[in-house]
Amino acid sequence: MALASERDVQRVTGFQVGAVSVLGFRRDDVSPYVDRRVLESERVVISSGSPEAGLSLSPDDLLQALEGPQVEDLSEGG
Repeated sequence: MALASERDVQRVTGFQVGAVSVLGFRRDDVSPYVDRRVLESERVVISSGSPEAGLSLSPDDLLQALEGPQVEDLSEGG
């Protein structure tokens, strides 16, 4: 797994880098992933689709909204 280039992010999602909304972007061929360490947080802030605003929610609410994402160790040092 690798990070997508800025060009690919915009082409595939329609969002600019830094504003990809995991709740607003859905495609059958692109699975959502959540780093396991996110689940250790009391609250998480995700993009709202705009670089100026975010959405704060609990990790459980995030998992429910994403409808069963892949939960894996994705961060360095994780």
